[in-house]
Amino acid sequence: MKLPLKVRIYIFSIVLLAYAAGSLVVFQNTGHSFSWEYMMFWSVLAILTESLVIRLPNGMGLSVGLAITLAALLSHGPVTAMLATGFGFMFRIIHVKETGKVVHILNNDPYKTLFNTAQGILCISISGIFFSLLGGVPGKFDLLLTIMSVVFYTVINSCIMALFFTFLTEGQFISTWIQNLKGLFFNIILVGSMGIILFLAFDSYGAGAVLLFIAPLLLARFAFKQYTDLRETYVDTIKAFNELTEAKDPYTGEHSSRVELYAVGFAKYLKLTNQQIENIRMAAILHDVGKIGIEDDILKKDSGLTDNEYKQIKNHPNIGADIIQNVHFLKDVSRIIRQHHERFDGKGYPENLSGDQICKEAVIVSLADTYDAITSLRAYNKPLSCEDAGAEIAKNAGVQFEPGLAAEFVEYVKQNPEVFKKDAV
Repeated sequence: MKLPLKVRIYIFSIVLLAYAAGSLVVFQNTGHSFSWEYMMFWSVLAILTESLVIRLPNGMGLSVGLAITLAALLSHGPVTAMLATGFGFMFRIIHVKETGKVVHILNNDPYKTLFNTAQGILCISISGIFFSLLGGVPGKFDLLLTIMSVVFYTVINSCIMALFFTFLTEGQFISTWIQNLKGLFFNIILVGSMGIILFLAFDSYGAGAVLLFIAPLLLARFAFKQYTDLRETYVDTIKAFNELTEAKDPYTGEHSSRVELYAVGFAKYLKLTNQQIENIRMAAILHDVGKIGIEDDILKKDSGLTDNEYKQIKNHPNIGADIIQNVHFLKDVSRIIRQHHERFDGKGYPENLSGDQICKEAVIVSLADTYDAITSLRAYNKPLSCEDAGAEIAKNAGVQFEPGLAAEFVEYVKQNPEVFKKDAV
């Protein structure tokens, strides 16, 4: 994927800032003792921990490398910590589960290697500068100073990543930054604590003790990896339900893919948070999963439905929501699925909600769902053109849809006609 020009400029800027901050760290610590042996020791551990990074659904990586970085800073100072961090990011070897590939410096995108290495160096360099300015002395533990160094690292790291995703997705910086900071908070507490333990082990018993105490660090990584794998298993299981629905009604699978495309694109256009966009993505994919509980004859019927048959169809949002509501991290998705056939005027189903009782995410999925339905060839209707479909949605603003979102969606369709081509999926 070719990165936009502004993203490449941003990466280049981070590289320059990292070079400047790193140079300042070296200048600031000129004359201080430096051990190549211990620098290599911490670097090898940094490469190991960064190679065990866990990929999150939003594309970010989570590693326990901060513990090594912090221990190196506390034990041997900013220069050692900076070099270990740089080597850790530059020479890590990552197995990508989705593709089965092993990614390293020789086959990775140069932009990715540059950015990851530079942002790591920049974060620890600035933290190291403040560590020295505030009177930090390598080998001498100060809890308050350590906490402040971790805070500096966390704030700078979250800002750099938030700006990157803001430029990449054209989202809102503040909401993206808050979302990233929330995601880092508990990880920082856990990994930062482990970094302090590693330093105390090194300070008391030497390098061998660090190797012994690194086991709990890797265990923490393993536990979190198990959690993320379990999360993926839940999602894969639910998607399997969706494939069963597609087998019953082939239109549903193609329809769900298009609804995902339209809804996610619209959510990004509205500059919603990463979490909202991810919830909308999952809800769009799974919004019709409840049809698995509807009789085949009803789903495939190409004539008018009886009152009893329509009553069964109207229950599919409840069935779908009930299937996934017990999965903790999909509770918000469950709500969207349950509400995606509600109407602004209260005449929808299954709960006859109206107005602000319907969550924004459900309205977005509903708009995408409706747009695809009225522009697709079905046995019971002829497809509308993009212009006519937009006019139909505008006509139902304040009736079926929340007026503001309906108007925004029509404008989004006008501005992005290429997204709404039926061969865009």
